[in-house]
Amino acid sequence: MKEIALREGIPAEHIFMEQEATSTFESVVLCSRIMRQHGWSTAIVVSDPYHLFRTIVAFRAFGIRAIGSAAEGGRQDNRLWKWGYYYLREFVALPWYLLLVLAEKMKRQNRPEI
Repeated sequence: MKEIALREGIPAEHIFMEQEATSTFESVVLCSRIMRQHGWSTAIVVSDPYHLFRTIVAFRAFGIRAIGSAAEGGRQDNRLWKWGYYYLREFVALPWYLLLVLAEKMKRQNRPEI
C-alpha cells in the first residue's frame, strides 16, 4: 500500500505505517490510537469493496470519521462465487466486530490509553 501511495504522489513524510496488527480489527484499534495522538479525526479507508463497510464501521466506533474508497483490481482476479463468499463472510463478521468494539471500549475504561 505504501508503494502505491508513493506512486500516486503522496509524499513519504505523509505516510504513517502501522505494522503490529495481525487483523483488520487490530489495525483499526492501533491506527485510531495513532490518529488520536496526532490530533487527526478523519480517514479514507482503502480496501476491497466487500470489506469497506465493516472497516468503516469499526473506525467510526472509535471516533474516526471514515469514508471508504474501493481498491481497484480485485474483482477481475476472483470468480463470482468467491465474491459471494467474501460478502457473506462480511455479513457474518459485522456482529462479531460490534462485540469486539464493545470489548475494546470496556477494556479502555479500565486502563488509561498510552
